[in-house]
Amino acid sequence: MSGMAHMHAHSYPLYERFRHIMDPYWYGEGKDGESLADFGLRAARALEDEILAVGPENVAAFAAEPVQGAGGVKIPPETYWPEVQRIIDKYGILLLADEVITGFGRIGTWFASQHYRIRPNLITFAKAVTSGYIPLSGVLVDDKIVAALLAHEDDFHHGYTFSGHPVACAVALKNLEIMEEERLVPR
Repeated sequence: MSGMAHMHAHSYPLYERFRHIMDPYWYGEGKDGESLADFGLRAARALEDEILAVGPENVAAFAAEPVQGAGGVKIPPETYWPEVQRIIDKYGILLLADEVITGFGRIGTWFASQHYRIRPNLITFAKAVTSGYIPLSGVLVDDKIVAALLAHEDDFHHGYTFSGHPVACAVALKNLEIMEEERLVPR
């Protein structure tokens, strides 16, 4: 889904129906004399501009990292995420938070979504759930998504050969236990 051209150049073409907006990166995108707070609002409103350009009925979700990692560790202004949340709520759009990098205490809360006070419908996670000792990733799903899946009479069939591997899950559980016991997140 990313707009990082170098990722698409060597593997697969950019899917044209994914739309992209400006980065909430004041140092690279801010205008002369623009405050950090004003920039955060302008960057978030780029989302609303794009929603209106394609029509809200054509937008299923907004996906983003709360703190952009792969694109250069870009920390958004504090005004950015509250405005994004207001916009997606206004149009009934889902929020997908990629917390592969920021999840499990990386910025002082269990998830960066908590720090920014946003309410994602889906959160992807990996890496820090096991402190990198063994590969594991997952998706947290909110009640709205669960209700939509359960509303259908047919089963939701999915799966991967190695999903829920017991060794990886045991490592994650022990790792999270240690993080809680030693109060690593608040520390």
